[in-house]
Amino acid sequence: MRGQSGVCLTVNKRNKRYPLFAKVGFAYIFFFSAIVAAKWILIFSYGSHLPYWDQWDAEAAFLYRPFLLGELDFLDLVSTHNEHRIFTQRVFALSLFVINGDTWDPMLQMLSNALVHAFSMLILLHYLKPVVASKYHRYLYFLMLSMILVPFGWKNMLGGFQGQFYFLLLFSFVFIQLMAESKFKEITWWLGLVCGILAALSMASGAITLLSGVIVILAKTFQSRVKTKEQVISAALVFSVAITAIVLTPHVPGHSGLKAEGPLQIIEAALVVFSWPMVHFPAAAFVLYAPTTLFCYLILSSRELCKTEYLFYIGASAWVVGQLLTISYGRANAVLLSPRYFDIFVIGVILNATACFGLISICKLRKRLVINMIVIWSISAAIGLCIAVLELPIVMQSKSDMSSVQEDNVSGYLCTSDVSYLENKRRMEIPYPSAPRLKKLLDDPTIVKFLPPQLYECD
Repeated sequence: MRGQSGVCLTVNKRNKRYPLFAKVGFAYIFFFSAIVAAKWILIFSYGSHLPYWDQWDAEAAFLYRPFLLGELDFLDLVSTHNEHRIFTQRVFALSLFVINGDTWDPMLQMLSNALVHAFSMLILLHYLKPVVASKYHRYLYFLMLSMILVPFGWKNMLGGFQGQFYFLLLFSFVFIQLMAESKFKEITWWLGLVCGILAALSMASGAITLLSGVIVILAKTFQSRVKTKEQVISAALVFSVAITAIVLTPHVPGHSGLKAEGPLQIIEAALVVFSWPMVHFPAAAFVLYAPTTLFCYLILSSRELCKTEYLFYIGASAWVVGQLLTISYGRANAVLLSPRYFDIFVIGVILNATACFGLISICKLRKRLVINMIVIWSISAAIGLCIAVLELPIVMQSKSDMSSVQEDNVSGYLCTSDVSYLENKRRMEIPYPSAPRLKKLLDDPTIVKFLPPQLYECD
């Protein structure tokens, strides 16, 4: 059949989405288990029981302590942390705290976060499979697993307080899917809206999730032969929630200097971010996101592709682009390529790879041109990923060594009350930026009761 763009398209009729829990097979189980196993091995190898940086205030002082004193309320759970409202992370962390016998254990948090990340990636795999022909499923499966098993986002993996990144992924994917497949007023539509709100209550960039849902609804409306007022109301409602989330995002004066100072700097930062993993060649951004750009164009230009799986792809692509632009603006003058963001960058690579398989599946005319583009993309991505992989053992070992020094200093103070273990130390030799503040927290009788027992193992 021929799409409106004049490009010959064929739609894979056999690709039908099926319920995740009804027909999940060995491949899904292996996919999930392999990710969890790989993450747990790395966590046990490089992780630490010592709380780090923001955890001391966000969890010890403002979550666990008021909880044990009976002073914690719902407003505390949705209160701001820098630019974010980390409601999902707080609830998750508090649940683990209670399950663990009112004992704080960052290692338990890391291990549990790995489960959330693995599940979110399984959800993404399930939603992307129908986008490509069934004969390419094994390749998509292998590529996704290879990308996720490599710990590009090691800072999130080795941080107990980084679960909000994984909750952002999980709720975003489910929200986009439910907006794509559900009609306004259906229970699943409202469930999707709840997921979108939870994404916004995981990180500030969850507002981008809601805007991606608006794009999905508009794309579905644009492709629909019959336009209804319910479609307009649906888009307007989700858009209003997104604007509310943006308006309620707090301004942190200390972070103003991290943001881009103008459009030119945003563009410069965006070229770097979109070129990952070829970050030394910003122009590579145009090559690395060419498959997604072309695939989205073909989807939007043909009513035959107005199906749930393709609408999900449109929404997921909009989500990734929005996330990367947010990082480009918000961290243009900071560590733009922090490993904290790499779990999102990886999604971009996965979506572009999916687009390559999808283009082969639906595009018949100019197939040689498409294949040439895919070859160039594959070579560029492979070179960049290989370079990125080489430094991972070094940086993770450095993180582990630093954690050992910090743990020795904190344990030394807890065992001896000798303040020299905390004072006059170099910046990263204690797990908090202020020695007096850390001492105050370690001296608090309520906090002392729930600290990880490993910190009291004195020589």
